[in-house]
Amino acid sequence: MVSNVPRSVRIGGRRTSMRLESQFWDALRDVAERERSDVGEICTRIARRSRHANLSSAVRVAMVDYYRELAAGRHEDLPVSESAGVAAE
Repeated sequence: MVSNVPRSVRIGGRRTSMRLESQFWDALRDVAERERSDVGEICTRIARRSRHANLSSAVRVAMVDYYRELAAGRHEDLPVSESAGVAAE
């Protein structure tokens, strides 16, 4: 079983701690690189558009949505792109 790994990120300029499985941290880094951004900015976008009260849950949902859109061949409005909204729950 994979345990949650706590890390600090900046959300809208404020430092906060978030616990995610290592696979989701890897996904966040990959998405940030793909979007020519950084993990903090991706998390800020997710937090702004999310309906989840819990940031860790919002990030998990956004990462799954992001990769589902990629797998479906829809590259224009990926869930964490600056022009896109995070997909609904």
